Amino acid sequence: MIQEYGPVYAWWLFAFERFNRMLERVQTHLIYELLLSLPENAHPLERQLLEQVIQQEGRRQRRGMMTQLAIFRSEAETDNVKLPKQLGKPVNIRNILPEGQVYSLLLRYFQLLWPELNLVPEFSEEPGRVFTGANIARPLPYVKKDGIQYGSTSNRRTRADSWALIREGATRVPVEIFTLFVVKIPNTDKPPHVCAIIRRMFGDAQIPVMPWGLFASTLGIHTSYANEFCAYEVIPVAKIDSPLALIPIRSSRIQRDLWVSVSFDRTGGEPDELDDENDN
Repeated sequence: MIQEYGPVYAWWLFAFERFNRMLERVQTHLIYELLLSLPENAHPLERQLLEQVIQQEGRRQRRGMMTQLAIFRSEAETDNVKLPKQLGKPVNIRNILPEGQVYSLLLRYFQLLWPELNLVPEFSEEPGRVFTGANIARPLPYVKKDGIQYGSTSNRRTRADSWALIREGATRVPVEIFTLFVVKIPNTDKPPHVCAIIRRMFGDAQIPVMPWGLFASTLGIHTSYANEFCAYEVIPVAKIDSPLALIPIRSSRIQRDLWVSVSFDRTGGEPDELDDENDN
């Protein structure tokens, strides 16, 4: 075969198999998006038809696309966030960053989230429910949001998938995920809450306008200074919107290293006003 057709790389079927697999994953995710996007008032026949497709394909492909789809469906829980099967042991959040930064951040976050609990710091003489540092938070090695896995830089085993875009209104912001927690306030009726400590990538007006500048919002591209971040903050994991690719470049104009964050969003979640402009 090699004598007849030349080098193996010129005629083998690896590329075809690879692209078929990629197309299958895209198809899987599109059906998953359809499941998530069905409104509450969707017609029962529409839901019934979708269920028939899933069941038929599930019988036909025991380990194929619909098997993966079944996994995705099990992940569509509260805010479309799924936790690992095994959670870490509670940690003392005072010891994670110097000077009790994590404790202070989480205390302020939950004071704003659940003001009715009247949370107060440990060792405080103020009246209220004490926000303890040793037994309320469990670290998570990863979470899955909309079927996509996100990790953190504090994970000792791997720092994979620790970059993401978060949604704030009609805009997206590139961030580094420092750590992930599930927090349960003892002796309350509040459900466990999944949150992340993040740092936004820092950029300002001194960064030159890039060739894609006019379409940056539509394309999901953000430019920031390399290895420069804003202060730590806490967000609900539900705000994580999509993964991103981080591309290092060098600006000869300002002689600085930059990061270009490119959205890997596959759900078409651009701001509505941009969609309207494109339609026009």
